[in-house]
Amino acid sequence: MSELLERLEREVLPLVARPSRYTGGEKNVPVCDPAGADLSFLLAFPDVYEIGMSHLGIRILYDILNRRPDIAAERTFAPWTDMEAQMREKGVPLFSIENHRAAREFDPEYKQQTRSAATGPAQERGYQACGGERSVPTVGVRDS
Repeated sequence: MSELLERLEREVLPLVARPSRYTGGEKNVPVCDPAGADLSFLLAFPDVYEIGMSHLGIRILYDILNRRPDIAAERTFAPWTDMEAQMREKGVPLFSIENHRAAREFDPEYKQQTRSAATGPAQERGYQACGGERSVPTVGVRDS
């Protein structure tokens, strides 16, 4: 479990309606190892989770990107007003729902600095390999 998710579960999610909008873990959506990908995307939808997940285009784009073994795509959605207020009050950044990574972590320089700090194989950290079939947001990062 990520440090950000632990903080969300402890300090923020008990105070908002529909906390499941922000936790991820949907069925049939494998979580890719972002450290093992050459290109990492944060696909951002400008509305709440329920609206974004009903948008066929975002689901298709997410699926196409994650079918490639060299790409890891994650999603984020606009927080509802109660969550936005809590995030601002507690200094919580916008984050992906798959790995609960802050949006700023999708910056190329951040990824380059943290890639070497990752420990253990991806399988030990509970990730599945990217690529292959799956069903189901936009800042792109390419390593140099």
